[in-house]
Amino acid sequence: MVELLGTRLNRYEIRERIGKGGMAAVYKAWDVNLERWVAVKVLHTHLSDQEDFKERFEREAKLIASLNHPNIVQVYDFDTVERNGERIYYMVMTYVEGQTLRQVMEQRRASGERFSLAEIGAIMRGVCAALSYAHKRGMVHRDVTPGNILFNAEEQPVLADFGIARMVEGARITRSGTTSGTPIYMSPEQSTGAESDHRADIYSLGVILFELLSGKAPYEGESTVAILMKHVNDPIPKVTDLVPGLPPAADIIVARALAKSPEARYQSVEAFLHDL
Repeated sequence: MVELLGTRLNRYEIRERIGKGGMAAVYKAWDVNLERWVAVKVLHTHLSDQEDFKERFEREAKLIASLNHPNIVQVYDFDTVERNGERIYYMVMTYVEGQTLRQVMEQRRASGERFSLAEIGAIMRGVCAALSYAHKRGMVHRDVTPGNILFNAEEQPVLADFGIARMVEGARITRSGTTSGTPIYMSPEQSTGAESDHRADIYSLGVILFELLSGKAPYEGESTVAILMKHVNDPIPKVTDLVPGLPPAADIIVARALAKSPEARYQSVEAFLHDL
């Protein structure tokens, strides 16, 4: 991948790399026109080898940019540039200074401190509000994870990376061996490469709920394939076995959110949130 630190993508000065995953790298950048900090997400160059990727990128980027909700990271701009013979696809979005939910979860785990039910409720309300808004507009996230949930200056959760998984779904396994979703949070239908819809996002919410309540994911394994097969085949664990003081309703909600069949799952995030 072309080194971008210290360079400029059109009007955006790339100042610092703040994240990297299987599909993209994220940079803190300065918008020289509007004089503000932004986040620039640059997709890994090997993804553009896929046939029709440019059209898919532009189509999805326009859809993502049309989303305008307080619990969704706003996309301002997108473009494609040539740099050292490589085509670079990037999107420009709100720079959120706060931590990700993943970072907060790791800190809590290290200190032995659990999330309170009130904290979990606040996180779930924000993420569900974002997904409800998007689902009603035909947008499915496909990679709802704690790493894609950030906290803004008001400590409200905001959901990032809408549409990124869909942009690269033409290659389920990239050259780095990374799936187009995050295995621990992927639904059974995603794990097997079957068609998925908004109910896959509800499954991911169920995994996050389980992890917030218990401090660990419902399915873990030594390899990506092992984790994916557990999503497909293993029984749904009871969260009360790990945290005995929880109300019995926690097992019922988790079991419905993590149902193997999409038809047996909550059919909307509103129904999921109602039971919470």
